[in-house]
Amino acid sequence: MRSILCHSGCLVFLFSLVTLPGALAQSPKDAGEQAPALDHQDVASVAHAHNLSRAFRRAANSATPAVVAITARSSRPAAQRGHGDQLQQMPPEIRRFFEQFGGDFQLHPFGDGPSQPAEGTGSGVIIDPRGIVLTNNHVVQGADELIVQLADGRRFKGTDIKTDPLTDLAIFSLNGADKLTAIRIGRSKEMNIGDWVIAIGSPFELHHTVSAGIISGKGRSLAAARRSQFLQTDAAINPGNSGGPLVNLEGELIGINTAIASRSGGYNGIGFAIPSDTVSWVLQGLLEKGLVERAYLGVQIQEMTADLGKQFGLPRRGGVIVAAVVPGSPGHAAGLVPGDVITHFGQTPVSTPSTLQSTVERSPLAVEHPVRILRDGEPMTVMVTLAVLPTANQVSSAPPLRESAPLDEQSVTSEKLGLTVIPDSGDAEGVRVSRVSPGSLASQAGIAAGFVLESIDRQPVRTTADFAARAAAVDIEQGVMLQIRTPGGSAFIVLRRG
Repeated sequence: MRSILCHSGCLVFLFSLVTLPGALAQSPKDAGEQAPALDHQDVASVAHAHNLSRAFRRAANSATPAVVAITARSSRPAAQRGHGDQLQQMPPEIRRFFEQFGGDFQLHPFGDGPSQPAEGTGSGVIIDPRGIVLTNNHVVQGADELIVQLADGRRFKGTDIKTDPLTDLAIFSLNGADKLTAIRIGRSKEMNIGDWVIAIGSPFELHHTVSAGIISGKGRSLAAARRSQFLQTDAAINPGNSGGPLVNLEGELIGINTAIASRSGGYNGIGFAIPSDTVSWVLQGLLEKGLVERAYLGVQIQEMTADLGKQFGLPRRGGVIVAAVVPGSPGHAAGLVPGDVITHFGQTPVSTPSTLQSTVERSPLAVEHPVRILRDGEPMTVMVTLAVLPTANQVSSAPPLRESAPLDEQSVTSEKLGLTVIPDSGDAEGVRVSRVSPGSLASQAGIAAGFVLESIDRQPVRTTADFAARAAAVDIEQGVMLQIRTPGGSAFIVLRRG
């Protein structure tokens, strides 16, 4: 036996056949029996597999002509145009969403290639035959030049970029393009867990690559990512797939591939796509006005967990908790206060923060909407007139936290809670946490020095004397609910031993 290296470096083994006794010396007649023919059931199974294969093929053939590869170029260094850290270039709402995976899972929004700091690659899809391309905002963010390659090999420049950073979507036009194929847009709400889908894009600059999988989750969101409820899929998504379509077996767009949860930065079987129902709504605003106008309520909300439900005296989970109200907002004008539990907005039942967020932001402006709430366990209805969401830096429920100060003679400590507090001289109403006992319930709940404690069991805490009195009265075995203002906003937190 000899071996040689081929021109690409592969190892090839050359065998010399010799006459040996046994199997190699047998004549074809004696070499064995032919494989048995497929029975009726086997034939049906193979036919079923071929039918599924043809369905994938039809979907890919239908959608691929509308898929484009995007090269985004910039004369500025990557760090200056927001692409140096792929995690940081995403909107905070989307970035914080992936904290739910814990461990060393990270969000990887794929727009930048590894080799060129001022050049990134991604994908997009033509949604209008006049030459309008849809992609992720993080693919085109900060780009000075967009080079777009179609499935037929033609190249064009992208112009007139319009973006919606809150959903990480963007559109642009192809300069001078004609004879284009636009994808059909389907309804993501009609997709169910287990449905087949295919992802098309340019992973690792391998243009128009197709991968298959299923919908493995729907409505993936947290309170920190209320503006995006992702479809989850196990179709392979890798660097360069961002902005490309996720399509159903009819070849219809049902999502825009945006990110993966990964330990390695590559495919780990968990990918996320922005649903087409969200895409359609964002497209309407971008095409008509060049921006997306969102209605807003002006409240910070959090999920009603079982622990919080017990502290609020609710017999079952349902509704979302108002953790803070933005001064001057529609919610403030309507009389909403922290601790209210919103159960319905208009005729829509509210069970999660994302449900309320998506319902509110698409509701008509300048008209009254009934909001059903529970306040101290009593049902009420308030009327709210929504307004246009201001820019992110204009919406803040509280002043920023200050650095923690050293302990002084005014500090008060509660061993039960594991907290030491001092008076807060800022604009916030409450006392400031100056120390958290290691291993305490407060430490385990994530409370840190510098946070502001605003209430204990719905009773306001304005002074260190209030804190001492409220903390002494709590039963830590039954649980105590603290209202805490953190760098991310206000939240209710339950401490309970065991």
